[in-house]
Amino acid sequence: MAVFFSHLDSKKNGPQFAKDYADLQVVVKDPLKSDTYAAFMAKAVAQAAFTGTDMAFTEVSDNLVATINGKSDVDQSATAALEDDLCLALVDSVNEKVLYCTDVTDKLITNVDGETVSWNTWSITFEELVSAA
Repeated sequence: MAVFFSHLDSKKNGPQFAKDYADLQVVVKDPLKSDTYAAFMAKAVAQAAFTGTDMAFTEVSDNLVATINGKSDVDQSATAALEDDLCLALVDSVNEKVLYCTDVTDKLITNVDGETVSWNTWSITFEELVSAA
């Protein structure tokens, strides 16, 4: 199941809000939009620091693309089975908000000593508005 959701503050204030306020990238398993912040973070498998320099904006065919730097060799804090739905999220831990959450390729994460997890650069595309007619 693909999971894609964003916080109302991100919708109202746009992607610059996430660039300014997110402080974590989090790999999480089986998240639900209805999860409380505590419930969401309890499902975290790995997390890495995020700063505004980790996100860049480009215009592509009238769309805005926010590109987020990947992270390497992050120590995981939990396991994930192949059947778990893994997602990558931008989180504002100070205000306890999940700003963006997007589906990623599911994989087995065993959390064995010395094992780390990495993820590639990823992006969120904000498409140009189109007429409803």
